[in-house]
Amino acid sequence: MVRHLFLPASFFPSIGGAQGSMLNFISLFNEDDLVFVSLGLRGFFFSKKLKRNFYLSLPYIGALMKFNLIRKIYFYMLAFFYKPDIIWLYGGGFLASELLHSREIFGKKIKIILRSAGEDIQYLEEVNYGHPEDSEYKKKLKQNYLKADFFWSLSEEISNLYKSFLIPSEKTFQIGNLVKLPFNLRKKESKTIKIGVIGRYHAKKQFHLGLEVASLLESSNFSFIFKTPNFRFKENPLNVSRYPDSQIKDLSFWPPRDVWNFYEDCDAILITSAIESFGNITVEAGLAGCTILINENVTGYEIAKNLGFKVIGFSNFESSEIVNAINKIDPKRENEIVRKPINELMLRKFIKFVKNEQQK
Repeated sequence: MVRHLFLPASFFPSIGGAQGSMLNFISLFNEDDLVFVSLGLRGFFFSKKLKRNFYLSLPYIGALMKFNLIRKIYFYMLAFFYKPDIIWLYGGGFLASELLHSREIFGKKIKIILRSAGEDIQYLEEVNYGHPEDSEYKKKLKQNYLKADFFWSLSEEISNLYKSFLIPSEKTFQIGNLVKLPFNLRKKESKTIKIGVIGRYHAKKQFHLGLEVASLLESSNFSFIFKTPNFRFKENPLNVSRYPDSQIKDLSFWPPRDVWNFYEDCDAILITSAIESFGNITVEAGLAGCTILINENVTGYEIAKNLGFKVIGFSNFESSEIVNAINKIDPKRENEIVRKPINELMLRKFIKFVKNEQQK
């Protein structure tokens, strides 16, 4: 029995790509794998009564983790009670960095894998994303990250940032997130071409651009559907509607069924994010047979192109440029729904590799 401990940078009830992709990744583990997840109090109590493929470890109080002594006591408790063979630092960040700094607590045979979520190492000042390169936080992060055994990268952009940290390329494994359809989808017919805007709210997502574009196309054959929790807008263009927020009842797969129903309703998905490390929504939309509208300079554009999805790029974030891209959508809307899971085989091989390395 191999014992795994996950320490995610964030977890439900906060909604995001990192949280959901971890659920899908954990679903790949075998019966001889025992999986524990370490969460803060909020995530612990949220997850306790839901269906899941993992056990919960002792929770921590986030506000107390800034104190070195309390942090070390918590790490010793994880080592003593759960005796992990492999630790997955899913999303990186402060706690991941501090655990690596104190890795001797877990013994010499432990293997630790760091998977950056993007925000821990990327930086884009314009949308308040990440930490400046010259900050003390980033300097310490770079030092501690070097103590991981292996590094999981979601994209070429993340791999290059690992290199800038002086992380050896032979320790880096570039594999995207697992994304697969949980059931058969069937696209719905509509008189208008429906464009979806979906995701958790963060300044980097720039959802306001979707509203601006919708206003410019108000008298056209395009309608817009927003499924954007915590992004509120007062003025509603006539061609804009809201899709209900997801009710999370199952942590054994991601995204929830209603998200796939959302993709069924859409002909295209507009992605206005200024920066991404992978972009789950891009891949989900492509699997569901939606045309993807995305900036050509964002990581998800190349990923979608390489996967063979229908992609229409725009060169900047001007509303007029996005409108031009939307006008290129094929009115026949005959994109193929992809049944094959994305990245499943490579991730299974990665898990097997890490387990073999730990057992040497």
